Amino acid sequence: MPRMRADELFESTFAARWARREQLDAETRAVHRAVLRLLLAGAGPVGDAAIAAESRLGLDAVEAALAQLDDADFLLVSEGRVRLAYPLSAMPTAFAVAFAGGRLCHACCAVDALGLPAMIGEAATIRAACHHCGEALSLRVGPDGPADSHDAMVWVGERGDLRGKASDAL
Repeated sequence: MPRMRADELFESTFAARWARREQLDAETRAVHRAVLRLLLAGAGPVGDAAIAAESRLGLDAVEAALAQLDDADFLLVSEGRVRLAYPLSAMPTAFAVAFAGGRLCHACCAVDALGLPAMIGEAATIRAACHHCGEALSLRVGPDGPADSHDAMVWVGERGDLRGKASDAL
């Protein structure tokens, strides 16, 4: 399989999903941002009350927004708690992202881990394992891209239904 840049992998389905995100109402976007802030702060699976406090919205509005976001596959609600909010996982994954001050987050996949520093404008160290040999990997990434000089490769392939799943290899 030939090597491709991320922009070469951009698909129309992703563009349609992004357009759907732009159509969300203000309260739903506020809930989405609140969930992301909580997960970036290192919270585990988050419930309605924490999201309501973070978003400053009532529980009914939060519940409605979470249902809409879950239906659109922007996040995954299971047993009344948000387990994933792309690009973040509330549970440990194979892609740990360590920020300054010891804050640790988990990304859903390698591409998400690589994008988190740019998303929040902070440098981080990504820890994962090689998909091929299992060797431990550590890569420093700044808001503008890799800070280390060694090569890194992300394996991208089509997998079955990944709704609500995090990847397990780099």
